Amino acid sequence: MKLLFFITGLNKSGAETQIYNLISGLSLKKNVKIRVISLTTGYYEEKLKKLGVEVRVCEGKLNYNIFKYISFFKHEVSDFKPDIVHSFLFHTNIISKVSLYFMEKNFKLICSYRDKISNHYWIKHLEKFNKNKVDLLISNSIQANLELNYLNSNENKRKVISNGFKKNIKVKK
Repeated sequence: MKLLFFITGLNKSGAETQIYNLISGLSLKKNVKIRVISLTTGYYEEKLKKLGVEVRVCEGKLNYNIFKYISFFKHEVSDFKPDIVHSFLFHTNIISKVSLYFMEKNFKLICSYRDKISNHYWIKHLEKFNKNKVDLLISNSIQANLELNYLNSNENKRKVISNGFKKNIKVKK
């Protein structure tokens, strides 16, 4: 199995630590090939390489050139030919979803969310237009969890995984 993880950066923050811990366990499995692609470099790049994980970085710092990043993503997917692409959080979710308009999808796509989709105009509409192309949604916050479950309540094609908390938790206003 080939897994491609797509993340904005590799600095020492929450999502980056989460992906490192996930890959640390997966890298011990036989018959699993892992590649991490990132828009920028950072703390975890060398740590991932020490695990034997292939790491590809688009550039040193973030510049918000979406066309460059779409090209980078498409190239990495066509080169690696993953079975699963796991996109982590805001920027990479946008890039992976926009890229789907310009490439054939031969992989399962997992998107992780921390923010509410309704806070972001682009993401809200990309979710609507790409709902049949994203195979699994992972919520990394209570707010994202509530919204993802609401958006998918009438749809049985995608599953929402609540990462680290109870699914039906109520938020106080």
